[in-house]
Amino acid sequence: MSRNWPVRDLSLRRCSWDNIDMEEMIKTLRRIGLPGEEIERIKAYYRNDLDGLKSYVLYMRALFDDCHEYV
Repeated sequence: MSRNWPVRDLSLRRCSWDNIDMEEMIKTLRRIGLPGEEIERIKAYYRNDLDGLKSYVLYMRALFDDCHEYV
């Protein structure tokens, strides 16, 4: 008997499977040094727009990240 299990059910990270990209981008903003209330505003604004959040994080890294990595 074969079952077609959704990937989400097979993943160890099933609770945060959908938000893994957003979580990593928010960590980047925290590492850059944005205040907590600004990060909460950004999360609320870009809640369903991952492409917009990626563009915003790229812009913020270009302005404020001083780890000398090219984006």
